[in-house]
Amino acid sequence: MSAMRISKGRWALVLVIALVGLLAGLHTARAVVFYDGERIPAGVVIEDDVFISGNDLVIDGTVTGDLFASGQDVVVNGTVGGSLFIAGATLRVNGEVQGSVYGAGSSLVLGPGASVGRNAYCAGYSLETAEGSLVQQDLLFSGYQAALAGTVNSDVMGAMAALELAGQVGENVNVNVGAPGLRMQTLWGWTLPGDAPEAIEPGLRVAETAQIGGQLIYTSPEPQPESILSQPAGGVVFRPSEEADERDGAPSVLAAIGRWILARLRDLLTLLILGGLAVWLLPRWLNRAADQAWSDPLLSLGLGLLVLILGYIALFALAAIIFVVALLISFISVGGLAWSVFGIGLAVWSLLFIVFQLLVSWGSKVVVAYLVGRWLLGRISRDTTPNALVSLLLGVAIYVLLHAIPIVGWLVAAVATLIGLGAIWLMIYRRLRGTRQGA
Repeated sequence: MSAMRISKGRWALVLVIALVGLLAGLHTARAVVFYDGERIPAGVVIEDDVFISGNDLVIDGTVTGDLFASGQDVVVNGTVGGSLFIAGATLRVNGEVQGSVYGAGSSLVLGPGASVGRNAYCAGYSLETAEGSLVQQDLLFSGYQAALAGTVNSDVMGAMAALELAGQVGENVNVNVGAPGLRMQTLWGWTLPGDAPEAIEPGLRVAETAQIGGQLIYTSPEPQPESILSQPAGGVVFRPSEEADERDGAPSVLAAIGRWILARLRDLLTLLILGGLAVWLLPRWLNRAADQAWSDPLLSLGLGLLVLILGYIALFALAAIIFVVALLISFISVGGLAWSVFGIGLAVWSLLFIVFQLLVSWGSKVVVAYLVGRWLLGRISRDTTPNALVSLLLGVAIYVLLHAIPIVGWLVAAVATLIGLGAIWLMIYRRLRGTRQGA
């Protein structure tokens, strides 16, 4: 496993953790508690979501909602009624989390008494689950090493250089691991803190005490049967990694064709799903945006380019403003207010970025595809009001086919993006101007 593969997997999981954490935090409009201090004593019950930050955090009490904790060293001994979002250098969970755990840091340990009611999503240098710990559903990890001696009732998945499995897994283990004998520096490029756990040698090791209820599926540059001392109930499946395929000169034409077909199917399904939602939930907005693109295609194209450029500039400027404001507050105030402002600002910025990116990547193309399908269906059937879903299906199919053509495809995608984005902006602008004038 190359350093680049480990890095990609690690950052992909970190982004997933951040996105899932953002979406989970948006499910309720109730107030939250920004806790002032680094310790929630035993016996204290906070019936709300809690944000807490500091250097050395210790949570011995009870939080009935979600807990967001960040610091250099974080220890959770108490009970969390919702999910736990934990980030820092050294992280340890010894208590009960009734929801899921989202952890990102140098090292994360689930102690002997740790209990996770749903899933555990972890990213960082090291993950350790002690004997006696329990994850009720799935465990996902991306990083350098994982030593799993606890119990996971469902699946274990992830990408790591070294995996030692001595505990119980109720279903499948599906991991990407490094080859034995490689140096740690080859697979992990980050500087580690002084209290980081000792590095485990790269490779897969399944102890005699391990129990796997399903299959053990591992992807690696080379097979490692001698390190599997316990036979999984569903057997062992070895899959050579891409590095091994390239090294052995294995043919990759079929794999490339398969990836191409999957990419086209992904585009088709994504556009149909998002377009179907637009037809169902926002039919008037979709028709108005298509009308704008039809009546002013050149204006939409030019505005689309401006919106694309200025939109990313505005997002970058907003991120800088959030950072500067949080930094200023940290100089003029005490406690964790700066972290709270930064966290809330980052959540709002992430939501705006996701919406804008969806409009650029998919929403703009849905508008143009729907417009083309509506026009073509009207010409074929001579119907002044063509069926919206059939128009969408026809337009999306045409777009996906054109986008698949080499060289021409990128131009089709670029024009569709700019026209669709500009039409959406024109539709929103004229709609708001008409509302203001009517008021």
